[in-house]
Amino acid sequence: MKIRNLFAAAILGLVMVFPVFAKSQGTYKNSRNYSYDLLNSKERLTQEELDKDLDALEHLLSHAYVLYNKSVKKGFKMDTFLNEIRKECPATEQGLYKQRDLSQAIYKASAKYFPFPDSHLSLVLGNDFVPVFNLHRVCFSDVYFEKIGKTYVVDSSSDDRIKVGSKFKGKKENLYKCITSSGERYRFGVMVGAPVETAELLLDSGKFSVNVNYDSVYTAHRDTSEVTETENFLYIKVSDWAFGADYESDAMTVARTRFEAIKEAVIKAYEKDFVIVDLRGNPGGDATYTEEFLNYMYFSNEPKLIGPFTKNLKSAKAGQIAMTSSEILYSGSRFNKLYSNVNYDPDMYAPEYKGLEEKPCKEFPSYKGEKNFKGKLIILTDVLSASASEYFISTAQLIDEDNVILVGENTYGCISYGGVFPYYLPESGICINLSNTDFSETARFSKNKKWSGETYGFMPDYWATQDKISETLELLTGSEVLADLIR
Repeated sequence: MKIRNLFAAAILGLVMVFPVFAKSQGTYKNSRNYSYDLLNSKERLTQEELDKDLDALEHLLSHAYVLYNKSVKKGFKMDTFLNEIRKECPATEQGLYKQRDLSQAIYKASAKYFPFPDSHLSLVLGNDFVPVFNLHRVCFSDVYFEKIGKTYVVDSSSDDRIKVGSKFKGKKENLYKCITSSGERYRFGVMVGAPVETAELLLDSGKFSVNVNYDSVYTAHRDTSEVTETENFLYIKVSDWAFGADYESDAMTVARTRFEAIKEAVIKAYEKDFVIVDLRGNPGGDATYTEEFLNYMYFSNEPKLIGPFTKNLKSAKAGQIAMTSSEILYSGSRFNKLYSNVNYDPDMYAPEYKGLEEKPCKEFPSYKGEKNFKGKLIILTDVLSASASEYFISTAQLIDEDNVILVGENTYGCISYGGVFPYYLPESGICINLSNTDFSETARFSKNKKWSGETYGFMPDYWATQDKISETLELLTGSEVLADLIR
């Protein structure tokens, strides 16, 4: 198991937790100098070793996965799940089992039998990081519609068969609002879990098969944070909520240093008409930075305002919490020790541990107090904006929903479940990332009209693929400077 893959999994997966590693003479240690030996994973397993891995997998899912009890109530059967893994992982002629076959078997069985999509549920083996559930994206056409009253009519099309003025007769969810120089328009497309090349468009003039495709996704540079300021706006690019820290650094120190560098700009938000926060390509990280960012932006670090705001934030941090073995091992603090459970041993779990303990959360109401920043917050998103980035969006909406505008594509859909920890199977060394916190029933998601669920994410107010971002921002803000700045 290469540690950079563990870090990649953590960056994508952790909503409240951020593991920290630094390289040190054959072991890895965090900033508090707790260390563990690297696992000696096996590429070929005996029957006994396979059995031990599957026993460990059963134990981890039933003891450390927040969705386990919920899944059982929905019909999940552990025996059926494990039998499927065995069926999909046949022995070689030598009577051994391949590590990679086992990884693929766990992946297929998880996708087949777990009833709740959970984008944080993922496997890591070697250089491969594989989410179990596929995200959804829109394949767009070049057919645009104008809304006239309650009717959508073709405004433009590159397909000569489709005439301007034709009326749309299909499902309205296939029309995605965007903004053009002619005003608000609706682009025809289909949201799918895998790419398609054509889609059926139903008009009053007939049924047409039109070409559709994914547009390019913004590729973020993980080690960059960028700030541009003008008289009217702040543009802040946040590539990840760990601020580019990597496994070879004291990541907490690096992240804090880089956050401090942009905090001085964020605190000036009250002077601006627009703040643009670019979260395209941002896979997540430490959600506490998103809260601190918004504190500085909306309240300029004034204690009288931060106090009640932070109090409300704390009440939102848990939906149904599963007290996992990890948290017991940490004695209540996730940062005090590294993962003591990497070398699987049932006896290391605290004897008083009784399994998953669910605790109800307090709902987080929308903020009704005074805010220093009274302008528009524009958040740029794409399908790689995940986890803590989605937590940032939901928190901003609770503070000032009327003035938060999402521009871009739908986000990854990776925030209903969080507090992710990586666990290792003892013989194969396969890593499985499991969530210990359920946010799905909290009002910030269950009652949020822009949240469409795991693997679908937040829906933007204005859809804009990468080639349309600059034009859209110029039309929304009236600033021509942005066209040259943002790609």
